Amino acid sequence: MANANINYTHSAGLAPSAIEQFYEKTLLKDNEAELVHGRDMVKISLPAHNGKRVQFRTFEDLPIITEPLLEGVVPDGQTLRATERFITIKPKGGYITLTDEIDWGVLDNVHQVAAEKLRRQALESIDADDADAMNSGFNVIYADASTVNTSRAAITTGDNIKFSDIKMAVRTLEKNNAARFPDGFYHAVIDPETKYDLTADTRFISIADYQDKSKIEKYEVGTIYGVKFFESTKAKVFKTESYLYGSTASVALTAGTVSTASAGGTVTVAVATVATNASDTKGIAEYTRKMVNRMVMINDSSASAYIPVYIDKIELVGTNLIHHLRFAGTTYSWGSGDTLVPNQGGASNLVVHSTIVYGKEFCGAVALEGNGRNVQVKIKPAGSAGTADPLDQISTIGWKCRGYGSGILHENYGVRIEHAVSA
Repeated sequence: MANANINYTHSAGLAPSAIEQFYEKTLLKDNEAELVHGRDMVKISLPAHNGKRVQFRTFEDLPIITEPLLEGVVPDGQTLRATERFITIKPKGGYITLTDEIDWGVLDNVHQVAAEKLRRQALESIDADDADAMNSGFNVIYADASTVNTSRAAITTGDNIKFSDIKMAVRTLEKNNAARFPDGFYHAVIDPETKYDLTADTRFISIADYQDKSKIEKYEVGTIYGVKFFESTKAKVFKTESYLYGSTASVALTAGTVSTASAGGTVTVAVATVATNASDTKGIAEYTRKMVNRMVMINDSSASAYIPVYIDKIELVGTNLIHHLRFAGTTYSWGSGDTLVPNQGGASNLVVHSTIVYGKEFCGAVALEGNGRNVQVKIKPAGSAGTADPLDQISTIGWKCRGYGSGILHENYGVRIEHAVSA
């Protein structure tokens, strides 16, 4: 998304000022390089007036032909098989209020500080969506110093990422025919703490040791075993969360079933649990917006187990909200007392870190430039609020993303390594 695609808005009758032009140039400059998680995602434009779910279509590989052609016999034709993935887009935005006294009474360039802070907020907010999307799959390796871990809840201090975990991730991607990127590598995203552990391995090749340093990309830190690593301070971590959304800790299920680990399924929540009634469209919409395109967990009370699930969409049917699951961590059948709960951490509430290793076309995202007005700079000069600001004291500067979403397109093209980090 180039600067030319960012739009600023000013109140009717007020000409754009030099400060507005400054914000337009500053707020979201150099954004693509900053979006570490979204750097390799398949992008499509945001269509106007086409609902809030964006369709991605992926095509399956054709099977190997083992039989030779028969002389004079025309073989049967083949059909391209497509899988449709839908991603729900959501708006985001934020702003800062400035007063007229700041303009003339403060020595610091507050406008410049505001623009830089809003820029960082916008990029990190969008990148966080991409991180959540990349971490919603169920090809998982649980780092393990004692070779007994089979779940996130079992990860404990000392279960740091190892060379063997990277090798296993690469083996999985190769078995699944995940394509490498044009640079010849699979890619991965790590945080600074994981980098500290991984670079201690003598087999890790730092960018300082590259022969051709001209091709080093922003945030690139090095390679190991055919994987190129990019650093992000916002890489995903899993910690024990208190609330599913807002101040709600859990939501009771009234039905649910998942037949296999990858086929999805549905779980049902009574409308009255999350909204006033089936006519409470605002309450239902708010719940749906917060829960769709998220990985949460089912607390299977009868089995004393937590099952990760990814909510693809929610639809109202009578007095129930049917949650359609794109992926689920394991098979599941509903039982009395089961609930939807937020993510859990490791043993003794340990914060678990994630390292995503992936190939081409693993994830897709709505292109931020969209139709040229997906991301906007919003300027409201002092006095633009009319009688709400009678003495022209208040102005605001903000950003708004009309709608953004990202999600997994090919589940088998990515592997998540869950692990601890050194103290």
